[in-house]
Amino acid sequence: GCTAYIIAFFNIPDKAVFGNTYDLAAIESSKVLAVLCSFLLGLGDSLLNTQNFSILAVLHPDSSSQTTAIYMLSKAMCVSLSFFCSSHLGLHILLPTLMFAALLSSHAFCSVDRKAVKLQTERRNASIDLTPKH
Repeated sequence: GCTAYIIAFFNIPDKAVFGNTYDLAAIESSKVLAVLCSFLLGLGDSLLNTQNFSILAVLHPDSSSQTTAIYMLSKAMCVSLSFFCSSHLGLHILLPTLMFAALLSSHAFCSVDRKAVKLQTERRNASIDLTPKH
């Protein structure tokens, strides 16, 4: 995600989010770099969604549908907020903000993932019957 944000920051002019512009980017704008950014963002989103749903299923095995609904609601609210902000803020403000949010969410993701692995290990160990069989 952050790699795509950095490439977009240098490849696309600040005012491009408001419509057509003759402003220049930091480097010569390239369609190949724009497509690469799109690919990286799509890949990152699909990988993140796969991991998020997996963790939700581990943490809440009895109420995974409710947990998924809450997750999707919060994600939709964040997306709508980002659409609103994108119509009022320039790209060179949006991208560093998104990068900070991506780094913060990566840290939170790793923390929750460690807890999920620990919980899954504890559940597995609790289900193992250690009494000898005769």
